[in-house]
Amino acid sequence: MYRDKGVNSATYLKPAAGPHHGRMVEQSSDEMVMDLIRAALQPRLEVVRQRGDVPACKVVAAAARNASDDGAQLHYLAHGIGLAGAMTLAVVAEHRGLGTDAFLVAMAQEDKLKPDPYPEVTELLGEFLKQDGSGKVGERLVELGRSNPERYLSVIVELADVTALLLRAMVGIGAAPSMDEALEDMAGMLHDWATE
Repeated sequence: MYRDKGVNSATYLKPAAGPHHGRMVEQSSDEMVMDLIRAALQPRLEVVRQRGDVPACKVVAAAARNASDDGAQLHYLAHGIGLAGAMTLAVVAEHRGLGTDAFLVAMAQEDKLKPDPYPEVTELLGEFLKQDGSGKVGERLVELGRSNPERYLSVIVELADVTALLLRAMVGIGAAPSMDEALEDMAGMLHDWATE
């Protein structure tokens, strides 16, 4: 459906630049991102005793523990989940007849996002879809990982949360026939990115 809706994913299929570029990691980057997306889609308990109990946080924490010294797995995970969110944003915005910037404003004004709990993340998603945006966002994420590792992990989780929200919206407005088909299409798009 990403291609069916006229979204050219090839424009954005560039892993973040850095010392890990082109290096294989133990788990493929597209599989890591899909694991994170599925975790973010899991229903949350109304009362969470610790943030680490949230499924998406568990996936990111495990990636952080298993990350190599150069942070390859985390960089791929951050960039991949950003790509997934940005591409889903583009599909939903197009289906609603809005540009991505206009849709981000509308999304922030909806009741469930009042006030917008993810201002930094929605800005990143918007940047992803601009000319040369993928590389610039990748650089920002890598720098954040160096300067503020704790915030970096939080941003990855927040990107997953917004991606899950957008996937539910995509199914809800009929831009995807079902969540299973949306996830299957997402997996194919991410595989293209990971093997580019």
